[in-house]
Amino acid sequence: MLDPNSPLPKYQQLKEHIKNQIRKGLLQVNDQLPTENALAEQYQLSRQTVRQALSELEAEGWLSRQQGRGTFVTERALRQSRTVAVIIKSISNYIFPDIIRGIENNLSRAGYEMKLYLSQDNPELEAKHLKKVLQGDIAGVILEPANNLAPCGHLDLMMELEQKRIPYLLIHSTWPELDAPHILIDDFMGGYLATEYLLHLGHRKIAGIFNIDSRQGVDRQAGYKKALEDHGVEINPKFIGEYRYNAMHDTFPCQFTRDFMLWPDRPTAIFCYNDLDAIRSMEALRQLGLKVPDDVSIIGYNDSILATVSEVRLTSVKHPKRDFGAETAHLLISMMENTIEKPKLLIQPELIIRSSCRVVGNNE
Repeated sequence: MLDPNSPLPKYQQLKEHIKNQIRKGLLQVNDQLPTENALAEQYQLSRQTVRQALSELEAEGWLSRQQGRGTFVTERALRQSRTVAVIIKSISNYIFPDIIRGIENNLSRAGYEMKLYLSQDNPELEAKHLKKVLQGDIAGVILEPANNLAPCGHLDLMMELEQKRIPYLLIHSTWPELDAPHILIDDFMGGYLATEYLLHLGHRKIAGIFNIDSRQGVDRQAGYKKALEDHGVEINPKFIGEYRYNAMHDTFPCQFTRDFMLWPDRPTAIFCYNDLDAIRSMEALRQLGLKVPDDVSIIGYNDSILATVSEVRLTSVKHPKRDFGAETAHLLISMMENTIEKPKLLIQPELIIRSSCRVVGNNE
C-alpha cells in the first residue's frame, strides 16, 4: 500500500509501487493491469492520479496501453537496466579513486552497478564511449566533460540521451550551450579563498601556477586575480605561470618556481593549481636552499593525501572527493527514479589550513 506520510506525491508513489512489482516478478511481461477505476479504488486515489502514474510509466517504457484492450507490462520493462556508465578523464589523478569509491558505494546500495569508461581528456574517445552507451542497455550516465574549455563537439549524442530518457549528470564542468544537470566545485571561489588567505597573512607578492587546459584551472586563476584586485594589489603578469597539461605538467611548476625565485623582487607566496604542483614547487624551493614557510608560503588545491605526506603539511583548498562521488551518485539515482528532474549543484570550497604559510611583515 501507499505511505500516507511519504513526501512523494501520490502518483509518484503509485509509479514506484508498480515498478517494484515488475522488478520483483509479481507482474510479468504482457500481464494486464487493473483498470484505472479499479486501481483508484484499490489504492484510494483519484482516477486522475492513477491516470498520471500510468501515463508516465507508459512514456518511460514500463507499460503499453492498447485501445479497447487495457494496459499491459512491456517486454522492455523487464529489461530496465540497473547499469550506470561513468565516463571520466582518468583514474590516475590522485583525487579520482575516492570519487569513484563514493559513486560506486552509493550506486551499489541502491541496487545499481557501475561501468567505467576513460576518455583520457579526448573528446573523440568520449564520443566513442557515448555511442557505445547509447547502443547498450543503460540506466544513466555520469560524465566528466573532456577538453572542457571547448564547445561540446557531440551535442547530437547528448540530445540523444535526452530523447531516449536516459538520465545523465555532468561533473566538475559543464557546457554553456547545453542546459545540463551537473555537480560542480566552485573553483573560482576556491582560488579566491586561497589568495585572500595569503593576503590576510600580509603577502602582496603572490605567484600563481595554473593549468590552462581545464575550466578548473581558468576559474582558479580568475579567483586568484579577483582577490588581488579586491585587496588593491596590482596583478604582476610575471608572477603568473600557465602550462598545458599534456606538454608541461611534469616539469613546469618546478622550473617556473626556480626561475622566479632567482629574481631580486621575488614572490613571498605561491598559490598552485593543485597539490601535486605545490609539491613540485616545494621541491624547487628545497633545491634552492629555501624553506617553506620560513622563506616562502605555499598553498595547494584538492586537499589530497599529498597535502599531509610531505615534510611540511600543506595548506590546501578542499575537494570533498568521496562525499562528492556519493552526492553525484545520489543525484543520478534520484533522476533515474524520477524524484528530481534536472539538479544543478555548486559545492562551496573550504580552505584547510596547515603549516605551509606564515605571516609576513610589510617590508617583505
